[in-house]
Amino acid sequence: MKMNLKLKILPFPLCIWAVNLMAQSTDTLKTEDIEIINVYEPVISDAFKTLETPKIVDTIPPPIIVKYDLLNRQFKTDFPIDTIKAATMKAESLAKLYKFHIKLGAGNHFATLGDASFHNLRSRDQSYGGRIAHYGVYNPSINNSFSQFSENNLNLYGKKFLTDHTLSCEVEHNRDIIHFFGFNSDSFPSLTKNDIRQRFAKTGLKFGLMSFFKDSSDINYDLGLNYYNLFDSYKAKENNIFISADFNKFYNRENLILSSSFDFNSYQNMFDSTSGSNGILKIQPGILSKGNRWQLNLGLGIFADADNTANFFFKPVAEFRYNMVSNLMVPYAGISGGITRNNFRSFTDENPFLVSEVLLKNSNKSQVYAGIRGAESSEISFNIFADISQIKNMPLFQFDSSSPQKNKFLVIYDDVNVTGLHLDIGYEKNEKIKFLFSGEYLNYQTYYEDRAWYKPRLKGNISVNYNLKEKIIVTAELFGISEQFAKTNDSLDIASGSTGVYYRKLKGIADINLGAEYRYNSRLSAFIHLNNLGSVRYYRWLNYPTMRLNILGGVSYSF
Repeated sequence: MKMNLKLKILPFPLCIWAVNLMAQSTDTLKTEDIEIINVYEPVISDAFKTLETPKIVDTIPPPIIVKYDLLNRQFKTDFPIDTIKAATMKAESLAKLYKFHIKLGAGNHFATLGDASFHNLRSRDQSYGGRIAHYGVYNPSINNSFSQFSENNLNLYGKKFLTDHTLSCEVEHNRDIIHFFGFNSDSFPSLTKNDIRQRFAKTGLKFGLMSFFKDSSDINYDLGLNYYNLFDSYKAKENNIFISADFNKFYNRENLILSSSFDFNSYQNMFDSTSGSNGILKIQPGILSKGNRWQLNLGLGIFADADNTANFFFKPVAEFRYNMVSNLMVPYAGISGGITRNNFRSFTDENPFLVSEVLLKNSNKSQVYAGIRGAESSEISFNIFADISQIKNMPLFQFDSSSPQKNKFLVIYDDVNVTGLHLDIGYEKNEKIKFLFSGEYLNYQTYYEDRAWYKPRLKGNISVNYNLKEKIIVTAELFGISEQFAKTNDSLDIASGSTGVYYRKLKGIADINLGAEYRYNSRLSAFIHLNNLGSVRYYRWLNYPTMRLNILGGVSYSF
C-alpha cells in the first residue's frame, strides 16, 4: 500500500509547544487528513555511556606547605612627630605652717598656764625653734598648809642638715618649785612658807653629730655630748657629763655595732659624807643578723663603775625574734643587763619631797625576758611579755621621821628580784579613734627590807582619743595602781612581824581625766581639762595628799 504522506517535519520542541497550545485552546479539536506518500522507517541513534571509576574523597586535606622568599627592601617613609604637653600630677597641698604658737589657760585652785613656742617653716637645710612654758597651782586647802608648786621651762634647739650629716644643739633651763606641805601647819606656827620651800634649777646643754652615709661599706656613727648643772634651795649641787659614741657598719648581711658611753657625775651637799663623784664606762660590741623571717642580736656589755675604786661587770646581750606570719605574730626572747645611773636628779624627778643629803649608789641589773608581739589586723596591735630581773642596789624611799615638820624622804637601797608580766594593746581606726591599754603585774622579793616600799604590784592605764572631723578632739584617761606600803619607823603604825619595822598601808589609786578641744579653724582653738574627775583624795607619798577635782581651760592661737 502506498501512502502519499505530506509531512512537514517541524523541530521537536516546536511540536511540543504546538501541542500544548492546542491543548490549552478553548476551541473544539479539529481533525485533519494526513496523506502518506512514502514508507516511514524510524531510526534510533546509538546510545553512548560515560564510564566513571569510583574515587575515595578524603575530607581532611593534606597540609599545604607554603614557602615564601622575601626580598629585603627599604621603603622610605616620612613620619612627622608632633610635640605634646608633658603629663603632670596634681600635688597634694601642704598644710600651712605658722611660726608662732601661744597657749593660755587658767583653772580652779588658782591654776595658771602659759606656753609660747616658735619654729622655722619648712626648710631642707635647717630646723630651729624654742619654747617657754609655765604651769603653776596655788592650793591652800590641803591640810591647811601652803602647797603651791610651779613648773617653768625655757628651751632653744636647732639642727643643721648637711650632705651626709646632721648637726644638732639644744639649750634648756628648768626651774621647778614645790613646798613640803605634808603636815598640819597649825602644829608648827613658827614655820613660814620660805622654810618649807624647795627649788630645783637645772641648766643643760646638748650637742650631737649623726652621719647617714648611703654606701653600706661606710661606717655610720652617732656622737653625743650632754651636760647639766642642778642645784636646789638647800645647797645641793650636781654636775653631770654624758658622752656617747655609737658606730655601725654592714658586713655582707650582718650589721656590726659598737655602743660606748662615759657617764660622769659629781654631787655635793652640806655633808661631805654623802658628797662625791662617780663614773660609769660602757663598751658594748655586738652583731645584728637577719634572715627572711628571723633576727638575731648578739653582744657583750663591759661596764666599769668607778669612784674611789673601779668595779668591772660583764653583761651578755642577746635577743632572737622570729616572724611567724607577716609581722602578725612575732615571738621573741632575750637577756640584757647593765649599770643604771642613780643620782640626785633621777631621785627628785620621781619624788621631789626628798632630803638634799643623799647617798648615791648605782644599780646593777640583769634581766631575762620573753614575749610575743604582733597585730590581729591593721587596726589592732599587741605586745605581751614576761621578765625576771635581779637588781642590786635598787633605790627605795623611806619617810624621814627625824624632821616631821619638813616631811621629807630618805633613799635606802636593797637587792630585789622582780618578776613581771606586761601587756600593751593598741587600737586605731582611720585616725579617728585611738585606744591604748597598758598594764603590768610586778612581784618584788626583797633581800634586806620587809617590802619594796612605794612599789605597787599592779599598774594600769587606759587612754582613748576621738577625733571628730579634725574639729572636736575628745580625750579620756583612766589610770590606777594597787595598794602601796610606806616605811615609817613609827610605833603607832603597823608592825611587821618581829623585825621591829613599822609601816603604813596606802590605798590603791584610781583616777579619771577628761579633756576636749574645739578647733575653730587651723589657727584658733579652745580646750578644757578635768583632772581627778571623781574628786578622790589619795596619797602617792605618805602625808602628801593629791588635789581633788581640778579644772583647767583656755585658748591657743597660731600665727
